[in-house]
Amino acid sequence: MAFIDGLRGFAALIVAVFHFYSAIVEHNQSLGSQFSWPIWIQRIAAVGDRGVAVFFALSGFVIAYSIRQATVDGRFVGVFALRRSLRLDPTYWIVIAITCFVTWLVPGRAAYSGGDVLANLFYVNKLLNFRGIVAVGWTLCLEVQFYLTFIGICYLARIALREKFSVPRQFFLFIPLALYSLAMRYNFIESPSGLFVPYWFMFFFGGHCLVDIVESNLAAMALGAGIVGDCGRRQLCNRRDLYGWAAVRSW
Repeated sequence: MAFIDGLRGFAALIVAVFHFYSAIVEHNQSLGSQFSWPIWIQRIAAVGDRGVAVFFALSGFVIAYSIRQATVDGRFVGVFALRRSLRLDPTYWIVIAITCFVTWLVPGRAAYSGGDVLANLFYVNKLLNFRGIVAVGWTLCLEVQFYLTFIGICYLARIALREKFSVPRQFFLFIPLALYSLAMRYNFIESPSGLFVPYWFMFFFGGHCLVDIVESNLAAMALGAGIVGDCGRRQLCNRRDLYGWAAVRSW
């Protein structure tokens, strides 16, 4: 898993560069500055948003890997949700509190309402059309939806199949949502604001890597290659959407 940790760190770095560069450029433009960054810096910053696709694919892989041999019963679902909450909430809530406080101090800035704060605390501000407090927190909102959907499918599958659920063995259950996700992502189907579904196929590709790499499942390898190849042939997928799958697959 050292490679995964390294890849996560690299993705975080290029996303941070992208945001810092964008903020500085916007500030310079507001001041009427004609300063231009060296071309090599511009090129590095231009690919920074690719790190988001890598993060989503990593989430799919890591979550699938962490429960690959688990018995997904009601108790496991509760523990899983609690562990995700303890991992995400403290830091995110502290950032929300600091942002609200700084906004309150700055003259002329509209304070956030109680509804804004509550919606952001529970990662549903986009779904419920409340103001976002942490601009880059939109990915966390999608991650939480992914976690709950993934573990929910695993739990329902275990009940329906009346056996210990195994992500590698029953991975086909995730395929319909992945195909629906691709259709929504590329505007064949309308996408509601704030819903994770248009990004699900990125998580799916990460989970697919578990089946492919860890389990050496030839059917999964053919499925992943087929989806990626067909998307590329039809030019349905922007290449940046497949970077996450390619990065994790390279492991």
